Amino acid sequence: MPDGEQVHVPVIWLTELYTPTTLVGLLDGLPQLLAKAKGIDRGREDLSEWVRRTRRQGGGAWQMLPYVFPPDSTRFWPDRIVDTLPDGIAFARLGIYTLTSTVTAVTAMFQLDEARSRALGTIVNQEMSTQTKLLPHGGHTISDVRWQKQEAANAWRARLRDDAARWLAERLPGSFHRLAPGQPPTIEFLHTELQLP
Repeated sequence: MPDGEQVHVPVIWLTELYTPTTLVGLLDGLPQLLAKAKGIDRGREDLSEWVRRTRRQGGGAWQMLPYVFPPDSTRFWPDRIVDTLPDGIAFARLGIYTLTSTVTAVTAMFQLDEARSRALGTIVNQEMSTQTKLLPHGGHTISDVRWQKQEAANAWRARLRDDAARWLAERLPGSFHRLAPGQPPTIEFLHTELQLP
């Protein structure tokens, strides 16, 4: 990239769905996650019961959970959940959406800390040279700079998605986790200052 240009991935979103066969993952996971809450009004409606009620009503309802901060966070938020987060994640925010009487979705937003947010830029801007690799059967392959950087960037992005997906599946496993572990629908927000992504 040009001198002075940087690329950042400040945030990633994941989605998990809960159908009648996987709803138990959400209903069992919510109380355990909310047991780690600090400063939340205990008079609030039980979220597991809220999910059941809104599904009976046919959907069209949503609730945001408090921000999730790691135990060593210096940030303070009055209503918060204190829980471990993947390395390089500053905080997370989950939303529950009752879409229909049989489908509930959870979106999880993971805010990357400054160092992890800039890691992709380090990969893209590192010095590399074309390499030849001997293959076991006697042939060879050539890996140019563009391919090496693309491979390294894809590996970094895959680790980010895997870390976030594992965290969500450990707490609120659902249909996507059951069908394709570690591969829920994901959106990564990538931005640059001068260069088009």
